[in-house]
Amino acid sequence: MCWSAHRAESITGYAKKLHDFLLTDIETDLGDIAYTINTTRQDLPLRNFVVAKTKEDLIAQLAQPELIVSASHSVKEKNNSIVFLFPGQGNQYPNMGRDLYDCEEVYRNAVDECADILETIMNEDIRDIIFVDNADEVTAEKLKDTRYAQPAIFTTSYALAKLYMSWGINPAAFAGHSIGEFVGAHLSGVFSLKDALHIVAERGRLMSELPAGSMLSVRASEERVKALLETGVFIAAQNATELCVVSGETGVIHAFAEKLTAQGIVNKLLRTSHAFHSAMMDPMVPLLKAVVESTTMHVPQIPIMSTVTAGWLKDGEATSAAYWSDHARETVRFGQALKNIQQDLNPIFLEAGPGTSATIFVSQNGLGSNAFSSLSTATLLTGEAIAARGVLGKLWQRGVEINWKKIYNNRGYNIAQNLPTYAYNKKRFWIDPPEQLVVTQPVFAVQPNTHETMSNTSTTTMSRKDILLDKLKEVIESASGLSVAEANPNSNFTELGLDSLLLTQLTSSLKKEFSLPVTFRQLSENYDSLNKLAAFYDANLPASAFSNPVTQPVPVATVVNPVSSLPAYTNNLPQAGGDMLSIMSLQLQLLTQQVAMMQQGVAGGNVAAASNYSQAMVRNTSNGNVNGNHTTAAVTTEETEELTAEEKVELKKPFGATARIEKK
Repeated sequence: MCWSAHRAESITGYAKKLHDFLLTDIETDLGDIAYTINTTRQDLPLRNFVVAKTKEDLIAQLAQPELIVSASHSVKEKNNSIVFLFPGQGNQYPNMGRDLYDCEEVYRNAVDECADILETIMNEDIRDIIFVDNADEVTAEKLKDTRYAQPAIFTTSYALAKLYMSWGINPAAFAGHSIGEFVGAHLSGVFSLKDALHIVAERGRLMSELPAGSMLSVRASEERVKALLETGVFIAAQNATELCVVSGETGVIHAFAEKLTAQGIVNKLLRTSHAFHSAMMDPMVPLLKAVVESTTMHVPQIPIMSTVTAGWLKDGEATSAAYWSDHARETVRFGQALKNIQQDLNPIFLEAGPGTSATIFVSQNGLGSNAFSSLSTATLLTGEAIAARGVLGKLWQRGVEINWKKIYNNRGYNIAQNLPTYAYNKKRFWIDPPEQLVVTQPVFAVQPNTHETMSNTSTTTMSRKDILLDKLKEVIESASGLSVAEANPNSNFTELGLDSLLLTQLTSSLKKEFSLPVTFRQLSENYDSLNKLAAFYDANLPASAFSNPVTQPVPVATVVNPVSSLPAYTNNLPQAGGDMLSIMSLQLQLLTQQVAMMQQGVAGGNVAAASNYSQAMVRNTSNGNVNGNHTTAAVTTEETEELTAEEKVELKKPFGATARIEKK
């Protein structure tokens, strides 16, 4: 359910109105509520959404204003440029897409279509490999086998892409990491589905029959790693500015890992069976080329960013058997490919496949937070269907136009006429009376009454959880090099750009800082956001830890005896003009000044002086002296003696006809 507004107050205001409506409404269907709000409301700049299965779930989410505010996003312009990213091997896991297979017809049909074709090639049902009753080490190990992993990843990515496309999310381009590029090749029209699955299945089989090898993830730039390479070690992938993967024989890779560790370069062995994208793949390249040559190839109808060249796939490359067979041997230049896509299209990235690696690589390449994934081990717990629809909401928040008709697809929902309308951010405007134009004349000095002036600052104390949040941001930035100071505390670590290598490194940093260990699995599942992790430490750290109050200045308006709506007293009193209207105005202003003086605590003598001044003015004006010539009486003999003859003449003119001249 998506709603929008012009201001944050209206976003939270509508959530409150809808929440209160749902508490008393028992008849309106949840589907009708979402259908009505999604299809009949205008898309305004500030946007929010929730995904709920039941009314109770929706009510619970709308009752959390802090989450509503933090999840809101402001759209500056529409953006329908979406690039589908397809992940590579290593992202598979048992039961990936199971929830979508059970509840989404388009997804299920796509998986079944692939399974039927693959069964004729592999003599096995890939669904029995992906979907299992007991997701344990045995089933995970079987799915890790390259023979099954590559067809399974292709099938899952293809089905998810077809689901999003059925919802009206049309890709502007494709990019795939290693095996993922074959999914884009089919969807772009280079291969038929049957030919693409034939190539993928044979690719996986041929690789699985090669000698075993190892791969190592290295937290360093490609240039730095190249300078350290030894014989038998190859750069398999360049994934981000400071992240690459090397591969080779197991013994050589283990020795290289020790060398990197000795030099302080963070690294981690990957759970792979073979040394992909290294010279160890050479024996299978010609065999795979023969398979590709047996298929029919076409030029792409939708642009594909090659992760071999890090440039747009050319027609000659797309129809070359050598390009697709060498693919298994060449370095995957995914990081540079992402940067080139960003430069050319400035898109929103949608990871259509299992895992979150492509989304993380977008963040680690400094390309912002416009990348989203929907299938991971975490969504197995929260619900993959909810996660997929959540991605729809995030795309809409970033300016993508959603085709709601395709999503609802004539499912028979009705317009709910009784829903709350827009929550206007109402303001009260008070029109002040026009200011009086006054000519002032100093008569007597008044010392300001300052003993009741309040301090213009106050302090507020941060909660321990807020202190922990700030500390966690410092620890993460120090450990990863990623900027998270302005990050949404409810965003998961994947969205912040933390991959498995960084999370592993983070566990050590957290233990050192808080003396309370958190495991990699906990960071991946239970405490996968800043907010959750801060709450964990807040609940488990000793009461004395991080409890020092932190005060912050908060501006407070200075108060000096507020005076209703009357003007403040000043030590300058007005003078009368040359007509009766001016005299009446003068008397009113003098009365106002006297009241202001009394309410501001001005000394009684000064009030009396102002009163006498007022009475004297009235006597002068009642005697016909309406030109204000009485002011000359206030000038002492000493003052007049200091004036020149011309100044004395000017001083005798009616006050207001010329500026008064004083000398000190």
